[in-house]
Amino acid sequence: MLRALSRPPVRLNHRNSDLSCSAPCRRWCQTARRTPEGRRCRHDSVGGQREERRDNGRQFTARFGRGGERSSSGRVARTTFTTGCATDVMVAAGASNGSRREAPNPSREPEIGRDVEGCGLAAMQRMLGFVGVLRAGVSLGLTGRYAVQSAQVRAGLDLWAADQPVELVVIDDRGSPSRAMAAYQVLLADGIELLLGPYGSGTVRHVAPVVCGSGRLLWNHGGAADDLASPLLATVVAPASTYLAGLLVLARDAGLDNVLVAPGRGQFAEQVATGGRRAAESLGLRTRRVEAGDVGVLVEATASRRSASLADAALFVVGTFEEDLAIIRRVREARLEVGLLGCVAAGIDEFGRRLGRLADGVVGPAQWWCRHHPVDVGPSGPEFVRRFEARLGRSPDYLAAQAAAAGYLAAEAAARGYGADEVRGWHADTLLGPFRLDGSWKQAGYVPVAVQWRRGRRVLAAEPSPEC
Repeated sequence: MLRALSRPPVRLNHRNSDLSCSAPCRRWCQTARRTPEGRRCRHDSVGGQREERRDNGRQFTARFGRGGERSSSGRVARTTFTTGCATDVMVAAGASNGSRREAPNPSREPEIGRDVEGCGLAAMQRMLGFVGVLRAGVSLGLTGRYAVQSAQVRAGLDLWAADQPVELVVIDDRGSPSRAMAAYQVLLADGIELLLGPYGSGTVRHVAPVVCGSGRLLWNHGGAADDLASPLLATVVAPASTYLAGLLVLARDAGLDNVLVAPGRGQFAEQVATGGRRAAESLGLRTRRVEAGDVGVLVEATASRRSASLADAALFVVGTFEEDLAIIRRVREARLEVGLLGCVAAGIDEFGRRLGRLADGVVGPAQWWCRHHPVDVGPSGPEFVRRFEARLGRSPDYLAAQAAAAGYLAAEAAARGYGADEVRGWHADTLLGPFRLDGSWKQAGYVPVAVQWRRGRRVLAAEPSPEC
């Protein structure tokens, strides 16, 4: 059973009107009681000092510190924007002057603002204070180097929160590990019940000791590096060492015996390359490590003398999203002949949007592909896609799917009252696939699939399977 919040529900008093309700959202008051748009109402809350302002009919409330007091350090300012389905919180973690970040604007971010009618019974009950509500917290690089990936993660979590009696707290860490650490310290101090991990293996590597070291579970959907595996870090995604497995099978089936792997900097890239080398050996393939500069030399040789060719080899690039884009673009524009070209970035739709026709033929790993298979936690893959498309008008990437799967698992584990031992031994099936942690807390339930870009679409590269 979901346990109720320790603090009482917010009671709202509408001054300048004859209306009174317990809904923590002015939009709900307007929907249920037909309060005229533009009428000013001031909400007095229990146990907290609040500041209020209006912005084109939308109300944003800021609470400073805990217990209604501004933080003595002035480092945290929390702005709450009520969507009707979940509460989105943007925190200026690490700010030295206590300044507030601008709250999300529904007109600019349509995936955030939703009408209350579409939230479902559980969300309406939560808003009226009739049931206990779990609070879930996550820190994401909504701005900065991980903005592309974090947008997909955020979309998946928003959809999950709209389907659950959950108050979702989102903090923008700007892609900074130190800011993410500060954010999770805030979430821990505030007693957030469900803690979902950030995006990026490097960021998870900094955050996990903070959360797990305090004895709390951290549901990891955004860090796949093998070395992250540790007690209390419940990882839902397949490890980095398995990323190239499907791509190497494609190379073998194409008769390509030579495989060149160009890893970028960082432990994640190194673990992808190392795992790829081991998998290649098991398939009887020869691998060679090349640096990004070496790829550039091949491109220049091809452009000047037409003497370089990789027609009998596979080339897999393992860098950051921007690094992958740059190298693939350079190879394609130079018309370097490659037997099979792939990169990690090719697994998400933004890759094709950025490269256009240059993306055609490129393969990459994806943590998820929508298939029809039984699930016992959360919606099925087809149902998730249907809800996502209805909400956002586009198909989800695997980043959204794995984040949502982590949310459903976290909520279900809380509902069952699972502790660390129960989670580690838990066998469940989600839209992402089997959830199976091994003795080291590494995900062992599935491996990524290989996808390929064809005529501007990302499709399953091998293993024919019904699409959703």
